[in-house]
Amino acid sequence: MSEITVQGRPVPFVPSPNRVARPAGVTPKCLVLHSTCASYNSARRWLCDPVSKVSAHFLVARDGGVTQLVRLADVAWHAGVSFWRGQSGVNRFSIGIEMEHLDGTQDWPAAQLHAVAALCRVLLARYTLPADAIVSHAEIARPKGRKVDPVEFPWEAFRKALTVSEK
Repeated sequence: MSEITVQGRPVPFVPSPNRVARPAGVTPKCLVLHSTCASYNSARRWLCDPVSKVSAHFLVARDGGVTQLVRLADVAWHAGVSFWRGQSGVNRFSIGIEMEHLDGTQDWPAAQLHAVAALCRVLLARYTLPADAIVSHAEIARPKGRKVDPVEFPWEAFRKALTVSEK
């Protein structure tokens, strides 16, 4: 059963084993955007492979399709060594969103940007978070410069899409 609906459609759930229960009393404080550096299918396989020891809550395809991989009540393993607003261990208090993208070789299609924005609107509302709680992996990764994704992400267009309400 879907845990979330985006753009009027239930989001399919494909469970990743790479997760742990979110600590009691801890709720998401930020949404972390990543790029996969791989195709959707390759990324989904990797994020669901126990050998990889990585995951994300959501994976968004270039065509705008959204898949949930980790329940929101669980911690996904997406941020690694990280720090945000005075706290380390960002995985504990964040939601990871992977976006299908081959860094430096692809554009960011409108369908994908609108789907990510719609997903973020739902999550921001659910957890009563401000729009500036959406951050990049590059912003939170430590040491600084360890991660650079999402590369060439169109933040301005994304912020505009974020303010558009669903009909």
